[in-house]
Amino acid sequence: MAMLVKTTEQAVTAAKGIPSNRITPILPISNVTGDGLENLRRILYETSPSALFKAGLSASTLATTKSINQEESITVAAPTATDELKTPAISVTDVVEMPIDETYQVPGVGFILAGTLVTGSFKINDTLQIGPDYNGNFHKVTVRSMESMYMPLKELVPGQTAALSVRSVNKKFVLSRTTFRKGMILLSPEIKVDDYVSRVFEARVVILHHQTTVTVGYQPMMNCRTIRQTAEIISIESNQEVIRTGDRALVRFRFIHAPEFLKKGMRFVFRDGQAKGIGKVVRIVPAEQCEAL
Repeated sequence: MAMLVKTTEQAVTAAKGIPSNRITPILPISNVTGDGLENLRRILYETSPSALFKAGLSASTLATTKSINQEESITVAAPTATDELKTPAISVTDVVEMPIDETYQVPGVGFILAGTLVTGSFKINDTLQIGPDYNGNFHKVTVRSMESMYMPLKELVPGQTAALSVRSVNKKFVLSRTTFRKGMILLSPEIKVDDYVSRVFEARVVILHHQTTVTVGYQPMMNCRTIRQTAEIISIESNQEVIRTGDRALVRFRFIHAPEFLKKGMRFVFRDGQAKGIGKVVRIVPAEQCEAL
């Protein structure tokens, strides 16, 4: 449940509900006047490890809460001793994962991608894959050059925001803004993207505010990382046919225009005018099952 924090007392109450995932504090803060900073400091103080243990929370409870909040680790295809393929889970720090914030077509330079690297690292001339396009496909590209804050880079590391000049590995395929868009993702070439790309997914949602009710056929705008696309609720997996403000439910969404790259555990917000809600991805529906929906 979202909680607007404007006083010290509200900050203390919000901090107590954070470990159980029952409360998500929303803090209005001004970087001009400093209003709200004291409430932020209070929440950070109340949720420190020492404060949590004093409140009677065990280390196992904290570890469980942390694991619940983590996103799914990406899997890759790797050869075994018999040269057969399998999909072992690897550390997220080893996999390149860069959501695309914007795309540009610069005369004399070519196709440009801009985004912030979440995990992994790569250098100039490395081969990566970008997608999904409107058909759910990924395309291999080579990094020609990159820069951040007008400074050229030889290597990009997690947390850095940069613009990349890329070219297609397939000489017959032309990169353009009509095919590639904001919301796509740049990944390591060995990632099995079929496990994460789909138009349909299931999520647990909470309706923060809606003037009436939400039911099947509702089409809000969804924001998840850099993804921004309209999605339709095609089913509500609960005993109730409609959900209202404050209700929680397991629902199934379908993107209207194109498939997207999603992982189990990703959090998102959805909105429609004054209506707002939050959710967490719990399952990606395989593409072959989407055709029957």
